[in-house]
Amino acid sequence: MEPSQAFSGPSKPPGSNTDILSGAGALVAAALAAQAVTVALTKLVAPVPLLAAMLATLAFCCAWVGLSPSASVNTALLRTSVRGYLCAAAVTAAGVFVGIRLIAAVLGDAPSFYCNPAVPFRIEIAIFGSFAVGFCTRIAAARGQAQLIYPLILFAFFWIAPFYAFFQGPVFLATYVVTGCGDRGAISILLVASAMILTERLGKGLGGWMSTPQNDANTL
Repeated sequence: MEPSQAFSGPSKPPGSNTDILSGAGALVAAALAAQAVTVALTKLVAPVPLLAAMLATLAFCCAWVGLSPSASVNTALLRTSVRGYLCAAAVTAAGVFVGIRLIAAVLGDAPSFYCNPAVPFRIEIAIFGSFAVGFCTRIAAARGQAQLIYPLILFAFFWIAPFYAFFQGPVFLATYVVTGCGDRGAISILLVASAMILTERLGKGLGGWMSTPQNDANTL
């Protein structure tokens, strides 16, 4: 039993709507916290991309860890259907899109950060990061450490993770739709985001298979 279940009454089925919305809400809040930090540093302080990336990653991780439930976005969706997984992605993308638009209306946006020509825009980086997130968090979930491993991955790649929206396809999609980098067309952004969603799901599946005890696997 998860620690939160001792205080929440009857247990909910894995991947319930409440879990999905809670996980999506935590991702949205984390993405918006990071966006606010990025815009503030870019607009109000001399822009230093590496410093902005590090502080944005810190803001993202703090908000995500603080707001995600015990069954976080990376564990709440482990046993959901594909439909539920896509619904969570849609909710996340919509929430981040609206939030970033509101931040842009107040503080502005940060195209000089996200569209920095020194940062490579490669689909290989995007799918590697999202696959690693899915795979590692699923492995860690078997030991009850899913909330720890995701921030550790982001800190390990803090210099590139914000430019790939912290390796979450829906966040990546919403961020770049609002930012609108001239050299990155809408089709490219959509394809990369879709590939990230798919590879994260595949990473979770592989991680789940590898972390399933042999006796349990034989009963499937």
